[in-house]
Amino acid sequence: MNSATGLVNLARNIGGSVGISLVTTMQARLTQSHQTSLVSHMTPLDPRYRAALQGITAMLHLRGSSWALGAQQAQGMLYGELQRQSAMLAFVDVFWLLGLVCLAMIPLMFLMKRGRPQTSGSIASH
Repeated sequence: MNSATGLVNLARNIGGSVGISLVTTMQARLTQSHQTSLVSHMTPLDPRYRAALQGITAMLHLRGSSWALGAQQAQGMLYGELQRQSAMLAFVDVFWLLGLVCLAMIPLMFLMKRGRPQTSGSIASH
């Protein structure tokens, strides 16, 4: 019985570690994928990007930065926001994927065998 308990604990630990590593890998890859698609909007030709860049640069200039330094800081702030948004989109995608996996496991519960009820007389004492 002790050997079986040890094997079950080993399988649970390995399964948990593999699951965590798969979710982490999916999170990183989906973040990169979303970042690639979102960065296409961060060009000087995009009017919303230009407006955001000019607005943040002006705000930083009012707080004491030069125009050149303010423009660099504004680009850094917008890129940081891009990274946060792409990470959030990846978290949502991973959450939905794990939810679908859990829903797919529900029919498997009906395929499991029921255990036999044990009577108190059949339990052997040591």
